[in-house]
This record gives sequence, structure tokens and C-alpha cells, in this order.
Amino acid sequence: MADTEDKETQQDPEENATVDAETDGEYVIEEENDGDHTDSDNQSKDTVSRLREKLKQCVSEKQEYLDGWQRAKADMVNTRKEFARERERMKERTTEEVIASILPVLDSFEMAFADKDKWNEVEEQWRSGVEHIHTQLVNVLKSHGVESIIPGEGDAFSPQQHTSVDTMAAASADQDDTVARCEKTGYRIGDRIIRSANVVVYKSE
Repeated sequence: MADTEDKETQQDPEENATVDAETDGEYVIEEENDGDHTDSDNQSKDTVSRLREKLKQCVSEKQEYLDGWQRAKADMVNTRKEFARERERMKERTTEEVIASILPVLDSFEMAFADKDKWNEVEEQWRSGVEHIHTQLVNVLKSHGVESIIPGEGDAFSPQQHTSVDTMAAASADQDDTVARCEKTGYRIGDRIIRSANVVVYKSE
């Protein structure tokens, strides 16, 4: 009996040693698992950091593209406005050129009407027809905004609207630099002078 008890007593340390070894092994394994978690956390942090940098870059590029698009849009709007203005200017210039080419016809009518005595001697029906054609032409020009410039005697001379073709002696200081008579009618569209009126101007000696 004593031998048996001694053997059992001698076996206990070995069993305990086995348990301790197993326990120590598990402890080592647990330490290795904690290290893996730490590496995983570091990788996650690196990934998040890279994603944040990528996001910043994307936001910056987006703003750059947006700014470029807005500038391009503004340039396009300005170009359209400038094109519309240029088209309007071309239209105005074309209208003025066409009207200027018609003015000599009006001058011919006015020359025919200038000598009233001779004009009244013309056969009435023919005279009425010519006067009607003149009226139609004048009305067409008026429909395009054309106005005549016919300064009367005593009107102040205006270099912007009148061209002095001759001078006459002024009877008084008040008459100086005023219109004596209009030699040729001028024409304008609004503020734009198509042709200035030819006038004789009073001048003091």
C-alpha cells in the first residue's frame, strides 16, 4: 500500500508539469493572438489614412473641375453676349449703308421740287404720281427710324449735325455762327448721323 501511494505521489508532479506546460502553451498562443490584433489595427489605421488622403485629393480635384466648368460657362455666356452685340452692330451698319445709298435718290426728288414755279407747271397727274413715290420712299425710311435734319435759318450751327459749305456776313453779333440756309438735307437714325446737313453759316466780319 505504501508503495502504491508513493507511486501516485510521484506521478502528481508530472501531471502538474503537463498541465503547466499546456497552460504555458496557451499563454504563449494568447500573446501571439494579441500581436496579430495590433498589426491588424495598424493596417486598418493605415488604410483609413490612405482613404482620407484619397478623399482629400478627390475633393480638391472636384473643386478644380467645378471651377474650370464655371469659368468655361461664364466665358460661353460672355461670348454669346458679345456675338449678339456684334450681330446688332453689323445689322446697324448694313442698314446705314443701304440707307446712305438711297439718299441721292431723295436728293434728286428735292432738286426737282426746289423750283416750285417750274414744278407746278408740270402736268398735274404726272406731278402727283412723282410726289406720291417720294412720299412712299420717305415713309419707308421713317419705318427704319430714319429722320431728316433740316435746320432752319437762325438755328445754332452744330458741327455734329451740320457741315458748313459756305458763309454769309452776319447782320449782328446774335446772328454769328447760326444757319443762314440749308443746302442739302441731312439724315440720322437716333443719335447716329448717317449724313450731316450741308448749310451756309452766318459769320461776323
